[in-house]
Amino acid sequence: MPHPRKSKKSGTSRPPPGAVRRMGAGAVMKLGLVLFALAAVVALLLDLHTISRSPTRGFSPAEDIRRLRAGLHGPRYVDPHGRFSLVEPAGWQKVLPPRSEAYDVIFRGPCGTELRIMTRSVPYSDFDSLVRQIRKSQKRFGIYPEMQPVKFHGLTALRRRARLFHAQIMTLDFVRDGVEHHILFSSPPDLFSNYLPVIEQLLETYRIGAPRR
Repeated sequence: MPHPRKSKKSGTSRPPPGAVRRMGAGAVMKLGLVLFALAAVVALLLDLHTISRSPTRGFSPAEDIRRLRAGLHGPRYVDPHGRFSLVEPAGWQKVLPPRSEAYDVIFRGPCGTELRIMTRSVPYSDFDSLVRQIRKSQKRFGIYPEMQPVKFHGLTALRRRARLFHAQIMTLDFVRDGVEHHILFSSPPDLFSNYLPVIEQLLETYRIGAPRR
């Protein structure tokens, strides 16, 4: 049986080149999972700076909600990678990479509201694996929001709600065909119940994959 090659200087064994490549690919996949789960949990902690921004002066939440409802059949935002699309929140600012950081896109409203979407490739396509990854991350950070499985466009999604100091949030997480989708809506606590119904209507326009022409 051949022995592993040894370094002339140290005498230690060197792993074969193929093993190094396999280790590298596995480490990259593991790092990607950790980063996605971390970003999904950190979304619950983004309380002071990226969530609950100061409302724009001279613009009322009621006016913004009316504009959102009127724009539910407006133009769609299509992910450049073809992973999702949805109707853009009418009148909200659109933030794209690199300014959107880990998210594929962020929509910011004039009254301190935000809608964030993030997708990542993962080595699983089942709901139980998704929940295990989220629970591990939440346990690591000591965060335990209200969790509930819900149906979202024919898939089982994990819905989470949490009240922070300066914001209230709702997230949806689901996976299909090895792609995990994370949707985060945040609002000032006193406006959350006002905005949630129209945001849920907006999310009905969410489509997985690129829309057909």
